[in-house]
Amino acid sequence: MRVAEFYLINEKGQEYSLMDEINYCLLTDVDGLGYSYSVEYQQLGNIFINTLRQMEQGRIDGIAKFRTYDNFRDFINFVESAERLKFLYKIPFSNNRKEEYLKDVEVKSISKGRIIDEDERLSSSISFNCLGLWYQDKETVYTINKLEEELQWDFRWGTRFADYTSRSITFNNNGHTKASFKLEMNNHLIKPRYNC
Repeated sequence: MRVAEFYLINEKGQEYSLMDEINYCLLTDVDGLGYSYSVEYQQLGNIFINTLRQMEQGRIDGIAKFRTYDNFRDFINFVESAERLKFLYKIPFSNNRKEEYLKDVEVKSISKGRIIDEDERLSSSISFNCLGLWYQDKETVYTINKLEEELQWDFRWGTRFADYTSRSITFNNNGHTKASFKLEMNNHLIKPRYNC
C-alpha cells in the first residue's frame, strides 16, 4: 500500500514527522492540498469573458493525533521556535517512486488536544496558512565551457573575437502556473540580454 507522507521542516532543516504517532504526531483527515482560483466574469450578451483570475491563498487543515501531552508540547515548541516552516508532502507514484513537494506555511491555529479513544490519544484540529504554491527543492546547474578554438582576450579590443549571440539556455516550466527561476552568472559579463 502506498501512503503519502507529511513532515514539517524549519529553517535549520530539522524535520518534525507528521507520520509518527508514538514519537511525534500523526496527521489525519488532511484537506487543502490542491489550489484554487478566484475568478470574475463580465457578461457580454450570451457569453461570459474572464476579467480576473488570480490564485487564492491556500489552507491545509487536518487532525493531529498525539500519544501523550509531552508530544503535544514538543510540537508546539517546534512550531513556535521556528522562524520559517515548510510543509513537506511526499507523494507515492507508480514503480515505488516518491516525489517531494514543499510549501511554505504558517500555523494558523491548533486546538487544545482532547482524549478521543480507548488508546487515550489526544486529537487536535490544526490549520496551516499557505504562503505560496507547491514547489520542488531542485537545483540545476548548467556549466558552459570554452568552445573549441575559441579566442579570448583579457584586454579591450575593438573587434569581437567571441560571439555568444547563439549561446542560450532554455528552461521549460512544466508546472501548472507561472514560476520564477534564479540565474547566476560568474566571471566578466558585458551587456547580458534576457529574452522571454
